[in-house]
Amino acid sequence: GSGSAGNGCLALVLPVYVFARKHNLQPRRLVKAFCQISHAHGEALRASNFLCHVFEVHDGVKESLPFEELPSALREYVGQSHWQLDPSGFVSRYPHNALAPEAVAYALYTVQNSKREEDVIALTVSLGGDVDSTLALALMLYKIVTRESLEACLERCRQ
Repeated sequence: GSGSAGNGCLALVLPVYVFARKHNLQPRRLVKAFCQISHAHGEALRASNFLCHVFEVHDGVKESLPFEELPSALREYVGQSHWQLDPSGFVSRYPHNALAPEAVAYALYTVQNSKREEDVIALTVSLGGDVDSTLALALMLYKIVTRESLEACLERCRQ
């Protein structure tokens, strides 16, 4: 709704995606419909659409997500390889991780810069901000999506 940072809709993506796949529905359309109920602003919807795309790539869907459909924070993160920044540089670049697109960038950053689950937790907590949302999202990605499919997804978005 109005004034929402949109990160709540990110928690809807995985269960709605799984439901859609199980019932032969279109995951992106159903995720968008669910997210619009409570988080109708465009950046949150684009962030949830990107997460849905991450799961699709992991599941072997070959379709690409056009770069221009990414929220601006994720276009910058993906386009400029910001996972290579040191933690302080990353946080100064993305100071508002309660916002849905930046929450996704934080989750991507911690997963891409961690070898173990403990590393994901430690790095996410050390980055600060809205840790409950970013940690839940980062651990979800770490547990479900392979590093290879995550890299493939980011590469497809860059093309």
